[in-house]
Amino acid sequence: VSMTTMFSRECKCALCGAINQCDSLGSTNNFGGLDTEFRSYAIGVDPITAYLQRCTACGYTSYDLGKKLSSKAVLEVKSIIGEFFSVEKCNKEKMPLCKQYELAAIIMKGIRTPSEDVAETLLRAAWMADDDDQSLLAKQYRKKAADILSLKLSVEKDLSTQAEQMFRLAEIYRRSGEFQLSLDTHEKITTDKLHPDLQLAALKLKQLCR
Repeated sequence: VSMTTMFSRECKCALCGAINQCDSLGSTNNFGGLDTEFRSYAIGVDPITAYLQRCTACGYTSYDLGKKLSSKAVLEVKSIIGEFFSVEKCNKEKMPLCKQYELAAIIMKGIRTPSEDVAETLLRAAWMADDDDQSLLAKQYRKKAADILSLKLSVEKDLSTQAEQMFRLAEIYRRSGEFQLSLDTHEKITTDKLHPDLQLAALKLKQLCR
């Protein structure tokens, strides 16, 4: 069985220039399967703990800490980080993973990263909050992700992709406690465009919303 492997390397922060020791993903697997929000589970270390890189000096959090930022982006990111830590009062060296993903999503939005990537990062924040038994935080992250994904769905042309993403959106709504929105979304799914496994899952999930 191919296990998840990670290695440590030096990363220079694109925001402040500090050198950090960052974990990087060497290899992973999805032998643990997917859940109904399409979270992949690995055998061994969960790779989601290694996707982000964070500067312990300034707090900048990104999927690529060393990727060059424009002068305009530097100003925007510094402002976002300053505001984030003034509100959160987090220890920059010991931030919970859910908060790291939350900050990364806010930064990504601020520097005009594609909205679907922002939504995926918010979902990862929700998953990390779930793992830490922070159910209220997880619901907040899911609602923000759902707002973005519902807008993206309106312009999706491929019917199979649309059906699959609508299934996922319905499940995000259900897990955030928005049961009517989940049911309404299920009703819009073109069921015959779904994989048979998802068709069966959809029937069971709709029952949980009633």
